[in-house]
Amino acid sequence: MIRHVPFAALLALGAWLRAWLAFGVYPTQGFAGDLSLLKSWAETLVRVGPSSFYASTPQADYPPAFLYVLWIEGALSLPIKFAPFLADIAIAVLVYAAASRWHGVRAGLLGAAVFLFLPVTWYDSALWGQVDSVVALPMLVALLLLIAGRSEWAAAFGLLAIVTKPQGVIILGILVPVLVARHLIQKREPVRIARALLAGSAALVIPLLPFDITRFASPALQGIPVAGHVSGLGGLFLQLGDRYPVLSANAYNLWALVGPRPLAGAMTGGPNAWTPDSLALFDAVPAVQVGALLLVTAGLVVAVGLLFRNDRYAIVLGFALVALAFYLLPTRVHERYAFPFFMAGSLLVAGAAEWLGAFTVVGVLNAVNLHAVLAPAARGGFQIPGRGFGGLPVQPAPIAPPGGGGRGVTQINLPLGDLARSEAFATAVALGQIAAFAVLLCAWVACVRSALPGRELRHRIDDREMLLPEHALGE
Repeated sequence: MIRHVPFAALLALGAWLRAWLAFGVYPTQGFAGDLSLLKSWAETLVRVGPSSFYASTPQADYPPAFLYVLWIEGALSLPIKFAPFLADIAIAVLVYAAASRWHGVRAGLLGAAVFLFLPVTWYDSALWGQVDSVVALPMLVALLLLIAGRSEWAAAFGLLAIVTKPQGVIILGILVPVLVARHLIQKREPVRIARALLAGSAALVIPLLPFDITRFASPALQGIPVAGHVSGLGGLFLQLGDRYPVLSANAYNLWALVGPRPLAGAMTGGPNAWTPDSLALFDAVPAVQVGALLLVTAGLVVAVGLLFRNDRYAIVLGFALVALAFYLLPTRVHERYAFPFFMAGSLLVAGAAEWLGAFTVVGVLNAVNLHAVLAPAARGGFQIPGRGFGGLPVQPAPIAPPGGGGRGVTQINLPLGDLARSEAFATAVALGQIAAFAVLLCAWVACVRSALPGRELRHRIDDREMLLPEHALGE
């Protein structure tokens, strides 16, 4: 138990930093538009329950698993920032436990410290008030369970991540190929695959049942239990995916450098127009299709590699690559979508400290992207062509949606926003993150090559390996 005292102190310090920012300095401030919506949804859930939630909140676009979190916050009158605060702490605990199990306590301390104090993580939750760590948590649990050989539980948490936020779908890029490799290629265990499918299906469907999500289903399925709920989830995701049909919804990624007026040069000044991702490229191919093809290609590179090598290093590295690809390569991406990468990156740093420098640089670059969007929101917003204004609020005044939700929520006021939004900074951040992806891709190729026939595989796991040893959290 004594050997975990340094981690307890580290965790307390990380928790204090977040609590001080979220509940002390900026208790009712953050990205006002998002915070007020979340607060309004929490109040609606308490008032009408899940069976009428979507009908009562036409603007709601989050799937049900996350709404349970909001429901609890509303019922207990907790601040909206409370859930991401707890999720951050839980992720740090899991990073420490896993890295300590694999590499020793010092490695666990390094991984947890990187996650807790890298600016991008506490900025997202404590300042912004966003909930990316809430969906990242079940993804991390799924990864660790997959590494431990617990395929059925890994599938359950992986599908739970998807029904928490659509971004959770990236876990399938790791989960599916590893299960296929282990239970169909390396061993003939179709029963394990069937059990994993059953567990995943249950985790996907059960959270949907109390909600009126069938209103998004195709008309032919709306009255059919389960099928209507699953169809409704798909309809909700399609509606959400079509909400920002632009090259980049404020993400400093590949698409921030593309277009007649790239985002990197359009972030300054008053209200601006995003570039539609119907923009024709390469013999009239729409940008949205190019971005989708790039993402699918990256996903296939990882998936094929996992068929050859699926130990813990390959699983963590592959997830980090897919998570960063999801932020950098497709269109319609928001600035916060890289968050799961930093969770996985903390595990990489714990295993090999030489990752620390590059990982910290990427974390700082992504934090600049977040700051560029949050800090100067009073300067105006971005117009979605043909759909009016979206993105940044025009005024930093309190925002109160219909029904009175979001009372007292105000836009946060932070310095250096104009600098973070400048063309030079935006371009540098985009290029820096693209370079990091290239480095990660090279590391992935080297990882997979070591597992090809005739090459020695240095890292292997046993399917019987436990997620935590008996002494991981105490003697």
